[in-house]
Formats: sequence, C-alpha cells, structure tokens
Amino acid sequence: MTSPRGWIVLAVLTVVVIGGGIWGYSATLSPPGVAAPGLITSARGAFSVQTLVAGQVTKVYVERGSTVAAGAPVVLLSNGSKRTLVRAPGEGRIISLAARIGEVVEAGSTLASAEWSGTAADRPVALVYLPPQTAATVRVGERVDLTVSSVPVTTFGMLRGRIVSVDPFVSTRRDIAAYLGDDSLAESLTADGPAQRAVVELVAGDTASGYAWSTKAGPPSRIDSRSVVQAKIQQPPVHPIEWVLPR
Repeated sequence: MTSPRGWIVLAVLTVVVIGGGIWGYSATLSPPGVAAPGLITSARGAFSVQTLVAGQVTKVYVERGSTVAAGAPVVLLSNGSKRTLVRAPGEGRIISLAARIGEVVEAGSTLASAEWSGTAADRPVALVYLPPQTAATVRVGERVDLTVSSVPVTTFGMLRGRIVSVDPFVSTRRDIAAYLGDDSLAESLTADGPAQRAVVELVAGDTASGYAWSTKAGPPSRIDSRSVVQAKIQQPPVHPIEWVLPR
C-alpha cells in the first residue's frame, strides 16, 4: 500500500505531467528562422547563347547589360569563307559575355549568358538555395526578410518577400550554374553541397524601388537585378508539442 509520502509524490508528478501537457499544446514559441543565400533575378533565371559551329569571333553585337530580342545577332563567327551569325534564342539582358574579337571558339561554346526578360513570367524574384534538410521545413506563404548586398541595411532596411514555391528536387552546382548563368555564384551556393531552390516573391510597396522594406521608404532608387541577397525566412510560432509531433 502506498504511504502518504508516496501519494504526495504521485500527486506532484501528476500535476507536473498534466501541466506540461497543457503547456505543450497551448504555449507558443518563435523559431529562430531559416537563413539562406540567394540572388535577385528573373523568375525564369538565365539562358546561354551557344554556337553550333567552330570559328573565329569577328564581331560582337552586344555588351554586358544590353538587352537583346529573340533572334537578334549576338556574335559573328568566321571559318574560312563561311560566316555564321549566332543569334539570341530568347529576349533577355546580357549578364556575361565570353566572346572576344579574334578568339577562336569550338562548337558548343557558350558565347554569352542572358537573364530572361520581356514577359510576366520574367518578373524579378529572389531565388534562395537551402540545404535539403532545411528546405523540408519551409512552407509556401512564409515571410522572408532579404538583406540586399547593394543596399546598406542599417540605413534602408531589409526587402520584404514571401515564399511562393520550394523546388522538390535537389540542384547540383552544374544545375544552378545553368539556371543562373553564373559558375562562380553556383559554386558559392553549393559550398555545403547540393541545394533546393525556393522562389521568393518580392512584396510590392509604394516606394522608389517599387517594393516593401522594413523601413518606411527603403532605398531611393530601384534595386539592381542580379543583386546577391541573404534571406531570413520567418517561420510561424509553434507549440512545444510539435517538437515531438512534427508538422
């Protein structure tokens, strides 16, 4: 038979267990958020301008930052008496230019890369890259604060955004380089291994940049496409019981 002392201990334990259960279901805790690097660019990323034939570069029609129309000439190649115009496969803004006058290039060489433009699908977004185990915790609709490399955060604050999609597939360095048109950036984004892409929609605002910021006005001009960002994904409060029973 249980002694009076034993009953007291049992009663205390019962109160602790019941109280802990109530706290686990009713209390809320704010997660620290998820940090991830990324880039502001076209929602469709970038495309490459490649040559199907070998030849010597005799004329370059574009420069970095210029806009090309679909089918517009980008580079003229010469191979003996043969002349070949390499044209843009789509409309975009030139972000890198590898072709140099006088250079001999092989078939399949990438002569330039361009960021898609010209349609609603090419609106600026932030593409951020998450480790797979972290991507599994991110949900569509979660708020994102973006620190933009070209904007002093202490003066103008952070750019506001929200998650609109999380790629279910893992991207390798090569995948990211092809999508963004930037090998060195892809290498830095995969420094810890392959990553999953999340698309962050930029929240519109009545500011000079056209977007909402953590400060009232934000920067006094539009932000540059291809700006590197550091994202902080703000995840909703959770009940402690969810640490035991995942979402």
